[in-house]
Amino acid sequence: MTATNKPIDGWVPFLKSWMLDAGVVMLFNGLVGWMVHSMTGKPLTASLIASQLMGLSLYSCIATPLKWRFGRHRVAPARFKLGAIVLGSLIGVLVGLFLTHHWAVATPAIAWSYHLDQPLFYLVMSLVVMSLNVAYFSYRKRLQLQAAALAQAEQRHTEAQLRLLQAQLEPHMLFNVLATLHTLIDSQPGQAKALLEALTEYLRSGVQANRQSWHPLRAEFQFLSHYLSLQQQRFGSRLRYRFELPEDCADISVPPLLLQPLVENAMKHGIEPALNGGEIEVIATRQQHQVCLQVNNRVTLGSGAATTTRGLGTGLSNVRERLELCFGPSARLDFQAPLDTEEPNAMTRVTLTFTIRELAPPPLP
Repeated sequence: MTATNKPIDGWVPFLKSWMLDAGVVMLFNGLVGWMVHSMTGKPLTASLIASQLMGLSLYSCIATPLKWRFGRHRVAPARFKLGAIVLGSLIGVLVGLFLTHHWAVATPAIAWSYHLDQPLFYLVMSLVVMSLNVAYFSYRKRLQLQAAALAQAEQRHTEAQLRLLQAQLEPHMLFNVLATLHTLIDSQPGQAKALLEALTEYLRSGVQANRQSWHPLRAEFQFLSHYLSLQQQRFGSRLRYRFELPEDCADISVPPLLLQPLVENAMKHGIEPALNGGEIEVIATRQQHQVCLQVNNRVTLGSGAATTTRGLGTGLSNVRERLELCFGPSARLDFQAPLDTEEPNAMTRVTLTFTIRELAPPPLP
């Protein structure tokens, strides 16, 4: 590690960390000063002042180089830490004795000279303060590093869960398309070719999504556009769809394939069984930090379409679980089915609501 003319974490984190830890050191120093007063009968004020001078001198000489070079979340090499403790202790004791001497000379009324007559006693007490401080801060940093490692492990576990859920979503649709393609190859080769081309575009657009844990909402809508274009090769005029993506929503980060199972449910339980087909709408809206994503399915349910309450199976369960993993327990999935199944253009709606993430996790390696 090369030398630097500023703290590795920056001035503000360095000073904040230094001052917070100095406050803890002062508590230790106060305890030692009280112990000196109790064991020797020396004046309490003098004991407290001297213990603060010595303790803060030791802390400054030991902790400052460690915080400067390694910050709060890095582990110092054992040799550097040992050198900082040994050299810092020697310098800290000398600085502490120097300050104590000048303070005692400047305040003779308190009669502090007895400490200068007992240098060995005060040196031992100073080393006790230093040992307590080193033990405390070493233990605390070890806990911080363990907590950071645990948080990283939990994040990787969460990302692995998301990958598993994503893997469950893709084969279902692909199997349906391949089955249709197999049927069309002999009877309608032209349509089979168009379907294969649409499938190629869909898979190409999904490659980038599969390499990321998050992508912008515009990429999610583009992916859905390829998906519905692919399905339109199968259903023709029975499938109509439209998107609404305002510019202020386009760059919001979402996990890939978040909306795809909802659109797939709309196809499976709405468009496919309906004799006259229907329309799928995918709409994004935003109010400050709240995002609302809607997937609407307009069909005439009496014409053969099934109510999409059956869609609360694997697809919606996966979406709900991914919402909680990615956006926390405040994220919601709301389902609204039509009351009148014979009403023309009856609409089934699934709504996702969540708070925008300021920073998304990095892609998996």
